[in-house]
Amino acid sequence: MSKILEKAQELGELLVDSEEYSTLEKAETVLESDQEAVELLDRFEEKQQQFAGDRSNTELKEELQSLQKEMLANEKVNNYFQSQKQFNQLMNQVNGEISNILNPDQGCSCGGNC
Repeated sequence: MSKILEKAQELGELLVDSEEYSTLEKAETVLESDQEAVELLDRFEEKQQQFAGDRSNTELKEELQSLQKEMLANEKVNNYFQSQKQFNQLMNQVNGEISNILNPDQGCSCGGNC
């Protein structure tokens, strides 16, 4: 295995061992154990797909907005979304660091913490 792939595997292992990933996994387990929360997500995804096919449908848009409010009011769904957001932020930071190395002239003005 090349050194690059070894480091990629090491990075993957570090990510899996991260607090953000652990929190996301726990939130996902809790979410999946709640039938009401799962059904809420399923309904939202279904409406989202319908709306993607007909963006001019104001009734579907209102239903989506209502379902979104309902999801955010559900503690388990909201916790999952927040955990997912935290992990995504970590991944964006990792990608930013890699991008800064590959494109140093494209760097940001925040000292590499973009």
